[in-house]
Amino acid sequence: MRYEVDFLAPLFFGQEVLTTVTVARVGRSSMHLAFEVRGEEHDGRPAYVAARGAYVTVHLDRSRADHGTGAAAAPWPDDWLERLGVTGR
Repeated sequence: MRYEVDFLAPLFFGQEVLTTVTVARVGRSSMHLAFEVRGEEHDGRPAYVAARGAYVTVHLDRSRADHGTGAAAAPWPDDWLERLGVTGR
């Protein structure tokens, strides 16, 4: 698991927020996601990007213990890949 974010501007209490998440890349057992957080118009200020970043998550198989964690990285199930539109595997 990895998470990074660049905070670009503050958000304010009562301000509507729009978060967009996209799948940037799917590996054998990892998934790289990118996100953007936008503050909507508020108190006369136009909408703006408040933060952007990325994170990586890993599919785990709990039936295989690894390093004492009780889980091990495992390939993404075919039905998940199909739903994500990943082809050519």
